[in-house]
Amino acid sequence: MGKEENLIKVISESLPKCAKINIDKNSNLIATMGIANSKEHILLDAHLDQIGLVVTNICDGGFLKVAPYGGMDRRVLPGTLVTINGKKNICGIISCVPPHLSKNSENKFLSIDELLVDTGLNSKEVNKLVKVGDYVSFSNKPLKLLNNSISAPGLDNRAGVAALIKCANLLAKECLNKQVSFLFSTGEEVSGVGAKTAAFKAEPSSAISVDVSFASQPSMPKEKCGELGKGPMIGVSPTLSKEIYSKLIKISKGADINYQVEIMSGKTGTNADYISVSKSGIKTGLVSIPLRYMHTPAEVINLTDIENTAKLLALYVKGGLKLD
Repeated sequence: MGKEENLIKVISESLPKCAKINIDKNSNLIATMGIANSKEHILLDAHLDQIGLVVTNICDGGFLKVAPYGGMDRRVLPGTLVTINGKKNICGIISCVPPHLSKNSENKFLSIDELLVDTGLNSKEVNKLVKVGDYVSFSNKPLKLLNNSISAPGLDNRAGVAALIKCANLLAKECLNKQVSFLFSTGEEVSGVGAKTAAFKAEPSSAISVDVSFASQPSMPKEKCGELGKGPMIGVSPTLSKEIYSKLIKISKGADINYQVEIMSGKTGTNADYISVSKSGIKTGLVSIPLRYMHTPAEVINLTDIENTAKLLALYVKGGLKLD
């Protein structure tokens, strides 16, 4: 959400030493492996930004007005713990009215413009530490769940980032006869600026974007959802490459990797939409990791799906051949 320096450092340290790392003007991290300037150049993308809030005003009493960064689910915001990334990190709570005093308005969802962040400080103290434009992020700690699942904020798209890192490490010992670029892109939640500019510069011969998609839960339409732990969701859409889709399906079957098919009638709502129309067009596929409670402070994924996504991508880069 505009301040990914710490995450970029973690990604850089987690990639194999053989990867050539570059950070561009938009804070995209691009790691390149294999044969440079090869005719076949595969770009694997996962966005590293996450949703959040931005301070728009400092009010009387030290309360902060905020605006959304990305598609925020305002229904779950009241009472949420947050961190204000000012001169130093400050804890805060998004204010809410106790039900005892709500005057039958407990069923009304306030707009984000109506919410305030309570820091516990007065206006003078807050002004020393916070300014308009500072980012606000969820403070929930990662939590281990049963059946190899975890809950945390920002798994959209930390899950995709983890899959790309794992894929790069799987390929580190392989003899690659092509160029592979791992793009950890910025700005997907607001504009797609990272993927747009990086894909334009890289000019790959093909690409796969890795993101998250909806996992099933009660009251959700099954035809629009995948299932946790049942494998990566391989995208089908008029905007995506049928060739890449077919290859991913074939590799999954041949390697006995559980997979699911995600059908979309138009745009995918991911970086794949931007990459596919870069320059004169790039053949682009989409692989998504099932995720529950998207754009909330407590997103949920299954770690097995990340492992299988990484393995599928590595096999795709190898042309379906077994990994050494």
